[in-house]
Amino acid sequence: MARTIELLPGPGLDAALRRLWWLLLEAGLPSQARHTHASNRPHATMTRCELDQRTLDSVLAEAGQWLPATAPLGEMRFLGRGERQALVVSIRPVPWLTALHRQVHERVSAANGTPHPLHRPSRWVPHVTLARGLDSSRRRSAMRSLVGTHVTEQEWVGVRSYDEADRSIAEVS
Repeated sequence: MARTIELLPGPGLDAALRRLWWLLLEAGLPSQARHTHASNRPHATMTRCELDQRTLDSVLAEAGQWLPATAPLGEMRFLGRGERQALVVSIRPVPWLTALHRQVHERVSAANGTPHPLHRPSRWVPHVTLARGLDSSRRRSAMRSLVGTHVTEQEWVGVRSYDEADRSIAEVS
């Protein structure tokens, strides 16, 4: 079963990111705010993999020891190829974040957890998704709707795993 291992923002940063979601929604654009499942919240995916429960619990506990910590957000940008892309806000890859990500990747790889190729340390782009499936005209509108927004919060406080099969979460904070 595929799972993610995700970094979770503190309350102030969570609220600021949700505000960006709502600004997109109010502009009639795709937004993560449209996903109403209880598991939906701002997060930064460190990897997507398949792990047994025991190893997953260990990886989450080890990752949780790095937190709380601060990592500021960077620029808003588009990820993906082709006509439909995701609007994300990048996270600056500060030393603790890149070290944590490398540790998670190494632990998952050592357990034959087959991490997703885009989550290799050399390819990983730390970010929080704001909207998915934006075509070229909506990309321009999305950027216009967020002009002037600035997020100053920087705290990351927990890690979780999302199970794609049953949509459940396991959280460490």
